[in-house]
Amino acid sequence: MKKLLRGAFAISVLMAGPVAAQTNMPSEPIVLPAGSSSAVIRDRVDSRDSLVYDLAGSAGEAVTITLSAVTSSANFNVNTPDGQAALFVGSRDGRMFSGVLPENGDYTILVYLVGQASETGGADITLTVTRGDEPMASEDAIALDAMGADFADGLAGGPDFWEVHSLRDDDTLNIRTGPSLENAAIGKVSNGTVMRNLGCEKPRSTIWCQVEATDGTMVKGWAASRYLREAAAPTGDAGAGGHPGTSRPR
Repeated sequence: MKKLLRGAFAISVLMAGPVAAQTNMPSEPIVLPAGSSSAVIRDRVDSRDSLVYDLAGSAGEAVTITLSAVTSSANFNVNTPDGQAALFVGSRDGRMFSGVLPENGDYTILVYLVGQASETGGADITLTVTRGDEPMASEDAIALDAMGADFADGLAGGPDFWEVHSLRDDDTLNIRTGPSLENAAIGKVSNGTVMRNLGCEKPRSTIWCQVEATDGTMVKGWAASRYLREAAAPTGDAGAGGHPGTSRPR
């Protein structure tokens, strides 16, 4: 089984910076399928729980590790076998580690959430581990990356507020009476609009989030989550709702 670091211990690990403490808890080893140079792991990281995997490595071996998720709140670290140093810190270094392992032993890969998502969010992740100099991205990883970073985290929890993003400058996003394109539009919002998150669901192939205006207009409805990303609480009068203009169907 993979390790799940929960509660206060999970927080202490993440706040400790680049080095994750070693534990005696069981972990899931990463095993490459026979005849393949890559292993693809699909999992879900939720709130304060962190996923931990072990990778057996040899000194001088080239390894590439990539993380794909529909939110930039998901990150991973790679720690040395003795747990005293971090080869890679995702919240600082990005979504891909590529390097030569310095020693023999079991390296720890820690997948975790940061920001508001670490309190109430969750995200489906794809971790691709490749031995050798030519990394191969999985189809799932490519598809997830194509959806863009900072995508709405999932169906449960999530941040308190969303910001509308990734629209054309002259475009607006429809707010609908229900979670589908078949539902009528009751308002339009533009890039930068901040709305309250009331929860998300996936009735078909698309995740929709129920949102509420923060500017006093009382607009409340559903928006396609691919156009929403985590936002801070609004200040002043900047917010949602009722902007006139044309919009592509969403």
